[in-house]
This record gives sequence, C-alpha cells and structure tokens, in this order.
Amino acid sequence: MQPVEFYNLADDWFKNGPNNVEALHRSIVSRAYYAVHLEARRNVPAHALGGVGISVHKAICDYFRYSGKPGHVEIGNRILNLLTRRTDADYEMGKPIRRGHATEALQRAYWILTNDFSVPLPPRTPPSAPAPPGGPIVPSAAGGS
Repeated sequence: MQPVEFYNLADDWFKNGPNNVEALHRSIVSRAYYAVHLEARRNVPAHALGGVGISVHKAICDYFRYSGKPGHVEIGNRILNLLTRRTDADYEMGKPIRRGHATEALQRAYWILTNDFSVPLPPRTPPSAPAPPGGPIVPSAAGGS
C-alpha cells in the first residue's frame, strides 16, 4: 500500500460523500494528513524519528523544520499545520469540523504531496484543487457548504 492511497480515499469521500456529515469531514481531514505523514516519514532518517515518549508526528515536523536543508523549514511548517488540523478533527469533538475544513485539508495535502514530495497525482478540479503556496487557506466563516 502507498501513502497516497489515503489521499485518494479522502478525495473520493469528499467528491462522493454527503456534504453535511461532520464525521465524514473529520475522516477526510485525518486521511489527508496521514497520506502526508506517511510520505514524509519515508523521507526522514530512522534516527530522527525520536525515541520513547517522543511523538513520531512531532519528530517528523521537527526533522524538516530544523534540518537546515533548503526548503525544509517550509515543508515542516506545512506538515505541522496539517497535523494541527488532524488533531482537532480526531480529538476535539467540541470543535466543529465542516466541509470547508475538509476542503482545506485536501488542498494542503495535495500541495505537500505533489510539490514537496513529487508524488504524481492527477490535476484536481475545484473545490479540491491545489492550494496556492502563499498565505494561509481560511475556510469561509460558514465553514463551506
């Protein structure tokens, strides 16, 4: 199995699932993150994945953010941003997760997978089209349709 399969599944759920089911939106955010997490993990040396008591999720972000390699700070920050959204989707049940959040997660994951890790994905049509590299992506106040 390839990490990108999680992205493809999330994108399929987004395109074909109901628009107003919060559990589905949460699952899309989570699967989009895990596609990125597992692809990033392939690019991190085993010694940098941390030890006992250290989150492998944080270790991957930190590896990129502090490696000193060109472009790695930005990659680490993009992964950390998606990790924060995944944590909200998986654990913060009091925080609403709407379709706009799922859209944003798919956009971010697509950008990271195709631009940072050169994973070949077909072009996406809106609303799950790739996000531009500059600036934060903010869902509408209503959280999308």
